[in-house]
Amino acid sequence: MNTKQKIFLCLWLFLPFLLGCCRQPAPTKETHRTVLVYMVADNNLNVYAVQNINSMKQNLNADAMETGRLLIFYVPPFSDTQQLLEIKINTLTGQGDTTVLHEYHFDNTLEKNAMQQVVRDAKKLAPAKAYGLVLWSHAMGWHPSTSALDPGSIDPPTLRSAAENIKDEELIGWFGQDGYYHMEIPVLASALEDQGLEFILFDACFTASVEMLYDLRHCADYLIGSPAEVMGAGYPYKDFVKLVFREDLSAEALCRQLCQAYMTSYRANATHPSASTVLVKLSEMDSLAVCTRAIFEADPIPVSSIDLEGIQHYELMNPHLFYDLDGYLATVSRYPLFYNAFKNQLNRTVLYKDCTDQIYSIYSSSRWFDVGSYSGLSAYIPRYDLPYSQKITNLNQAYFQTAWAQATGQTAPR
Repeated sequence: MNTKQKIFLCLWLFLPFLLGCCRQPAPTKETHRTVLVYMVADNNLNVYAVQNINSMKQNLNADAMETGRLLIFYVPPFSDTQQLLEIKINTLTGQGDTTVLHEYHFDNTLEKNAMQQVVRDAKKLAPAKAYGLVLWSHAMGWHPSTSALDPGSIDPPTLRSAAENIKDEELIGWFGQDGYYHMEIPVLASALEDQGLEFILFDACFTASVEMLYDLRHCADYLIGSPAEVMGAGYPYKDFVKLVFREDLSAEALCRQLCQAYMTSYRANATHPSASTVLVKLSEMDSLAVCTRAIFEADPIPVSSIDLEGIQHYELMNPHLFYDLDGYLATVSRYPLFYNAFKNQLNRTVLYKDCTDQIYSIYSSSRWFDVGSYSGLSAYIPRYDLPYSQKITNLNQAYFQTAWAQATGQTAPR
């Protein structure tokens, strides 16, 4: 046997041992949850967008990120390009790095087709067992958009509301501000229906109006929002990234902890200890509408006959546009039977609620208002007893066209 043959024989004999010593690559873990932050910052909130992104990068939990993926659709100011980013753990620094997954050139990121494409791309590029969505921007509840903020103003506002530009004859209502563009809530609902979302978290003002929630009832299992204004710094994302990928929590338990983390953060805020939050089970909204309809069909007390000052408001506008839903219906209901049925259903719909004793509002120089009662949900109360502007009249007309008003049997007075 020559030398080459001997070498070949030795290799053949030791091959099983050599293969056995090779370390097999660890199987890739299936992604438990992908979370998309739809961050529309082509407005004067961009300074907070940058802060929030940095907070996410600096506080990622390496263990949780093994089965979680964090994506951000970032809409910067004064740019024709938007990016779908992913934040991943850098194993050397222990912090997050951003990777560009896709670039877009939308004229308006608040169009239905644009939002659906981004959500579709996020699910394709980061498939998971479950999906969550954060909607980040300005907002004004259900109210239809009739005006726009000045996108040239880059001074950061105190709040994620439109008050710094609102005028006596203007009402602004929408989700999101991409330059001069906004998204009506029914359009938002049609964009997000049947997307298989576990939860939607609104990091925006006035996103717990019952009219808005009813429109969004088919868009997710749970929704987190605020009936009042949200501070400009928004959600504490240092806590968000540590919680949102936990596999030991059910979707409902996770949403509760996200609400609690939000309130804990703002109660500890030395300068602006102002916050309100609510967790809604969206599948209960239809039943809430049925119970509300029973009150409005049973000869409710006319709004002109009640003292609206006795009902909790959620801003310092004049007139108020967001009142406490429970306080409103408790006041106009004539029959305890119907009100009690509504109240029981409200408790099934609202799974968690909390707010600070006072809430900050930019709509008045007094800035702060007390919260005496808090159901977590706001409602619009149409009024015809005062000589309001044409815009208020138009808003009343728009209200009666909402799906909520129609589902609850509310009609304009004749």
